[in-house]
Amino acid sequence: MDKLSSFSLRQSTPTKDVERMIQLIVRFGDGDDLSVRVAASSSVLELKALIGEWKQALAAKYLRLVYRGRILHDSMALATLVPMATDVYSASTLSDTPLYLHCAVSDAPVSDRQEPQMNANEPALGFDRLIDVGFSRQEVANLRTQFHSIRGRDEQHDLMRTAEEAWIDNDNRPRPDSGIPPFKNSTSYLRFTRLRVKTQPYEWGKLGMDSKAGQLASADPSTVIAASTPYAELWMGTHPNAPSLVWDTSVPLKAALTSTNLSPAVSAKFDTDLPFLFKVLSVNKALSIQAHPDKQLARFLFEKRPDLYKDPNHKPEMAVALTDFEALIGFRPLSEIQHHLVAYPELRACIDDTAYEAFSQAPSKASLKLVFASLMQRDPALVATQIRDLITRLATTTAEAWPVGTLNELLIRLDSQYPNDVGVFCALLLNFVRLKEGQGIFLAANEPHAYLSGDIIECMAASDNVVRSGLTPKFKDVNTLVDMLTYNNGSADSQILNGVAYNHGKTSLLYDPPIDEFSIIRTKLGVRGEEHFAGLAGPSILLVTEGNGSLVVDGEEVVAGCGFVFFVGAGVEVVAKGGDGGVTMYRAYCVV
Repeated sequence: MDKLSSFSLRQSTPTKDVERMIQLIVRFGDGDDLSVRVAASSSVLELKALIGEWKQALAAKYLRLVYRGRILHDSMALATLVPMATDVYSASTLSDTPLYLHCAVSDAPVSDRQEPQMNANEPALGFDRLIDVGFSRQEVANLRTQFHSIRGRDEQHDLMRTAEEAWIDNDNRPRPDSGIPPFKNSTSYLRFTRLRVKTQPYEWGKLGMDSKAGQLASADPSTVIAASTPYAELWMGTHPNAPSLVWDTSVPLKAALTSTNLSPAVSAKFDTDLPFLFKVLSVNKALSIQAHPDKQLARFLFEKRPDLYKDPNHKPEMAVALTDFEALIGFRPLSEIQHHLVAYPELRACIDDTAYEAFSQAPSKASLKLVFASLMQRDPALVATQIRDLITRLATTTAEAWPVGTLNELLIRLDSQYPNDVGVFCALLLNFVRLKEGQGIFLAANEPHAYLSGDIIECMAASDNVVRSGLTPKFKDVNTLVDMLTYNNGSADSQILNGVAYNHGKTSLLYDPPIDEFSIIRTKLGVRGEEHFAGLAGPSILLVTEGNGSLVVDGEEVVAGCGFVFFVGAGVEVVAKGGDGGVTMYRAYCVV
């Protein structure tokens, strides 16, 4: 076995302890690892003697053994390691699952050597912690060089130290060059693990447990949902504004990603990071009229206004409804817009004559752009006057004439949320789309949209670029929005994306947009239902949105309750099972 030596420990323990065995792998700052199976009743001193037998050059050396950042004293029984490991392993698997120890080698006890002390005001992080328990600075330097040359050096100091912390604290993570496959259910290696995720309290979100995002977040016992707090979004991924953490270790997900759990192809194309951000949105108040730039425009905006546009990437999006959901998506058919310019004189009053005549006589993308530009660039005072006239006119009609979900009710609602905002009139130009649970929409670059109400799953490319122009108190980049849009137009029904049968048409649907960064699988299992998923050729994040069930990975079954979030590495097979009430899961993934 490359880089790994196996050794047996001769037993002299009582019979009752002989059958309780622990598999250990001892790491050194340089050189091979030692794999050994020992009786749990063996002492640390006996293990050190074994190390000397394994490699004669170490017999006369001073050895310090460290487990999860804690020095092991000679008299300590190895059985005491078991309680320390049960947060990573189940007790039933400890006899087969290796525990990883670190060994520092020196010519004299640490108390006899002159080692510079760490700054007491700056707690040691990463491999520097090993200095406090007897490793020399040279040993730490050797280990660090070896580790980061194999893992890939991250220029950010904090991320480097975080990766080192994960390696030290999580004993089931193999040494990068050891050639040892990870424990089949290794959380630190990120073959498969539960994640801790975060919410965003934007003011447009639903409050407390009325929010689907809040409900799902409450699956984490450390998260307390406040009734008066808006829980607008639940983020799952590596975005720095709300990075997900590995459940057992609180290590940032990004710090533990490698070309193995991403797949070499995804890692090469997307720079060893997740190419998507997975979200749940719970919308109580309309979001802005907005669009996301394509890659070429994103690069231009990033160079021109990095204070507003934070990265040079595009941001295509896809959403799937968890509850009844409303949105404005894309321009209406040209004939509908012509009709609204007549039926709503207040809108017509905000369009200059040249644009109106051009569109009336020859409706096209070009003349639609003239109409939209005229509206969005109109004097705000004139727009406010016309909106007041519109709302007054609609208010004179009995409320029963405008039931919830009709266009006129929407106009009144938008004005109540954003009084006198030009975005109110956008509802007459854009499709008013209503989704039922399980229906989706795909938002390509340079297409206008605004989410209005309801709860959705959303997945997007890893970007934060948004160009806004209405229904928002934030900066409105009107000219950029007018120029960037495609002015494609069509019916509301044409905007809806329905899933197609996936995995031989059993209980899953696939939502597969025409981009590389992401796709979504929706799985809905009945009571005791079951579905097997072959390993995907890329990483994925799985969220349980309804009910409860379990997931089986490498023969080990874990609970998958409502709100549980999991990272699944490339190539990992998963069996999903429905619980007593069935279960619904959404899984975002990337393959290239």
